[in-house]
Amino acid sequence: MAKKSKRNNNRKRRTKIPEKVIVFGVNDPVTRTGWTILAFLCVFGVVVSVRALKIEMDIVGYKYLGMVVVSLYVIQVLTSIFSEAPSPVYRAHRWVRMVVPLILFTIIYFTVFNFPTFAVSVLVISIIFGIFVLVQLVFPVEGFHFFYVVVILVFGGFSALYACDYDPKIQPFWFCFFTLYVFELFIYYFNYPGPTHRAFSFY
Repeated sequence: MAKKSKRNNNRKRRTKIPEKVIVFGVNDPVTRTGWTILAFLCVFGVVVSVRALKIEMDIVGYKYLGMVVVSLYVIQVLTSIFSEAPSPVYRAHRWVRMVVPLILFTIIYFTVFNFPTFAVSVLVISIIFGIFVLVQLVFPVEGFHFFYVVVILVFGGFSALYACDYDPKIQPFWFCFFTLYVFELFIYYFNYPGPTHRAFSFY
């Protein structure tokens, strides 16, 4: 009888559904509303920037491909609105929260640097952060707090503005690296691992 009771207990443990984990700023109802608004703002940015770029007829295929991708993106966002908030699938440590913004800043800066127009800036930022926001809606990562992502978005926008205004006659090329370095210092300050001299910490 003892063996049977142990087996039954083991089965109950296996079939027990884990409790829903709600993390403020990541997957709570208010934050998910913020992620959703940000997602639709990214869609709006993509649509407006593509119209401003005036896609020519010889690449009309890319235009329809983009419409399909945007439609699938909107469907995924709407599905996440009417579904239960998923638990965080990963906990991003401080070094991840420092490296990821640096990668995003680099992509934004050098893409806009090669195509220095406002429409390209909006398009690049909308695509990058649209993907990031969709991940937080579907597979939320603990550590990438909503306001933390907004801060990265603002810094990414400033990085794009510097790239648009870049003039090799006025600003030396090392200025771009200096700009990224300054932004990364802010991110490092937010994620400083020490017990003191830290702006804030999410865990």
